[in-house]
Amino acid sequence: MFNEQTVTENGIIERLKGLNGVKWTYCHGEKLPKKAQDIFVDEWLKDALCSLNPDIGRQPDYADEVIYKLRGGF
Repeated sequence: MFNEQTVTENGIIERLKGLNGVKWTYCHGEKLPKKAQDIFVDEWLKDALCSLNPDIGRQPDYADEVIYKLRGGF
């Protein structure tokens, strides 16, 4: 069938999965460890914040504050 998902979305996913040196893994939305209404995968976001920011890596609780602010809880 010719539609946006089969042509565009699946084509882009396959192309990106085939790139060498990319440090990410494709995960279908239904397999994400979160509820459909959740914005983030909290565990993955916290891990990423800790690995990208040395200050947060030393104090992982800071990641919870960042996630709270990203959700709009200023």
